[in-house]
Amino acid sequence: MKKIVILSAFVLAGCFPEPEPIVGLDAKLIVASASPDYATSDIALIGNTEEKIDVVVENLVSTTNPSDIRIGFDGASIYRLGRYGFDNVTKINLNTEQVAMNVDWQYSVLGEDFSANPYDIVLLNSQRGYVSRAGSVALWQINPSATQESAFKEAEIDLSSLANAASGNPFMADMEVVDGKLFVLLTGLDDNWGANSNSRIAVINTATNELIDTNATQAGIQGIDLPVRNASNFTLHQGLLYVSAVGDAYNYSDTTHKYTGGVVTVDTDTYASTLLIDDGDAASAPYGNVTQVTVSAMNDVYFSGSASYGNDQLFVRTNLTGDIAEVKLGEGTYNISSLASRGAEVYVGVFAQADGSEPAGIHVINAITQTPIRFIPMSFQPTQIVVVP
Repeated sequence: MKKIVILSAFVLAGCFPEPEPIVGLDAKLIVASASPDYATSDIALIGNTEEKIDVVVENLVSTTNPSDIRIGFDGASIYRLGRYGFDNVTKINLNTEQVAMNVDWQYSVLGEDFSANPYDIVLLNSQRGYVSRAGSVALWQINPSATQESAFKEAEIDLSSLANAASGNPFMADMEVVDGKLFVLLTGLDDNWGANSNSRIAVINTATNELIDTNATQAGIQGIDLPVRNASNFTLHQGLLYVSAVGDAYNYSDTTHKYTGGVVTVDTDTYASTLLIDDGDAASAPYGNVTQVTVSAMNDVYFSGSASYGNDQLFVRTNLTGDIAEVKLGEGTYNISSLASRGAEVYVGVFAQADGSEPAGIHVINAITQTPIRFIPMSFQPTQIVVVP
């Protein structure tokens, strides 16, 4: 990606202020964030200039709503998903040296559903992409180059056949495209957000939009059954999907299935799934509930575990199958919100410390030594880190 001239804040619902350029930002990370009171969202860029590393440019596309956003990136544009109650996608162009953030369009993904609650977006090319909709049974195929909203949705793919029987909704989450196949993570939650069945992955042929049968020995079209519950995030590394699953962590009235998560690998060719890291059980849960996962360039698996809200730890498993050790971020307790890996660095998004001892920001881990090397402070709480290739 070429270097960007960053101008001062552009508010989505407002107009451009007088430019105050930060010239030549080599963007490394795009970060979705929320204000501490969750009244405002933002998209930040983090990168280097000729004079300084870890330059944080915030308040680029800030709005009073929605605070609950997720983002995607295709090399030239950011796609911001406004989630429950907003149900839209905003395309924000970065590929210009006149302005840093230019909103191309904002289209609804609600359709005829009560709530679409979009979770992820992937782009195959400038004319085709997909949006996973956690509130619906229908995955949308979209045209990201559409110049009017009526041309934005091109097709729907019904995933109700892979839904939780207690709900009828598959509760779509993360997506990845590998060799012409779209992998869609299905949490398996029920309508009360209880994890009463295992998660699955739907596999779709992007040439035909048809579901691929991942198990020819069973009647009907099967998805990939996972040995965990409440899986919502995965990362792709050398042909394997690494899936993080929280288990039934938020069912406070019944803790029977609380520790039914961990980290699972899925082979994108054979569809075989393997429980790589088990979160334990009620008697022994050494990592708490597993919340995020990423894999470094050194083939080390980094994952976060939560003992309770705001009491999270970072762990690393060396060389995929080696020993597991904690990576200490610092003193006190942490709320880890996102993990990502780029080159020789691993990024750990954290909320501000409750006692005020550390602001919100991103801890940078040296992937070779597996130790923290610096901290990038932010004004808002980072909720998702997207790496710029």
